[in-house]
Order: sequence, then C-alpha cells, then structure tokens
Amino acid sequence: MLAYTLEKDFTLGGQVQCLSFLPGGRYLAIGIDGQVCVWDTTSWVLDLQYHRNGVLICSLTWDLHGQLFFGCSDGLLTIVTFGEKEYCSKGFCTSQQPIKFIAINPSGNFRLALGEDSEVTIWSFQGVHSLLYHGAL
Repeated sequence: MLAYTLEKDFTLGGQVQCLSFLPGGRYLAIGIDGQVCVWDTTSWVLDLQYHRNGVLICSLTWDLHGQLFFGCSDGLLTIVTFGEKEYCSKGFCTSQQPIKFIAINPSGNFRLALGEDSEVTIWSFQGVHSLLYHGAL
C-alpha cells in the first residue's frame, strides 16, 4: 500500500509560478512573483532569494551541473551558479516575450530550448565553463 507523509508546508507571500528540484533532490527552487527562492531540502533553510523587480518568474529548471536557469516575463534568461555561501548570476535577453518553458539538453553539449507564446528558440553556449562552478553542491 502506498503511504503519504507531509514533510514540509510553505506559506509564501506571493503566487507560485513554477518550481523545480535539483536533480538528486538537494535543492528546491520556487518562482514566486518576481523572485526565486531556493531551499536546501536537507534542513529546509532558505539558501537564496533572488529578486527581479517588476517582472514575473515564469519558468525555471536545473542543469546536471547544479546551475539554476530561470526565465522571466520580460524575456530575460538568468543562470545562477552556486558556490560555497555565494552565488554568481549571468543573464541575457532572449526575446520580448515571457519565457514560459525551459528545457536543457542533458547530453552535455549545453543546448537550451526556450518557449514563448508562439515560438521556440534553441540556444547553444560558448564559453560555458566560465559559468560552471566546479565543486560539490
């Protein structure tokens, strides 16, 4: 028989737009209105609050290296790399439309598909190793 146990219940001060677990489950990222919140699931401590004023966080996902990708209503894609008690973020504008969907090719060649209202765009990264944090999460 399948059994369910509630592990954590969040009361958040906004509307949840999207959420995603890091592969392996260590972190949970939630897009809430104009911010991304990342919790460490081993302790449920809030590790990161990243604010984007005046825009919605529409989509987010993790890659296999532990980088968090999130898309906003203004077409900006942001990539957050986590280090020891710090993080680095880089972003670029992909469209004037909201980024509603993000898919990362798991083959390791760093291709990214972004979905808007009426189009899908495919991006490949040059110099991606400068974004990667080479350490344990």
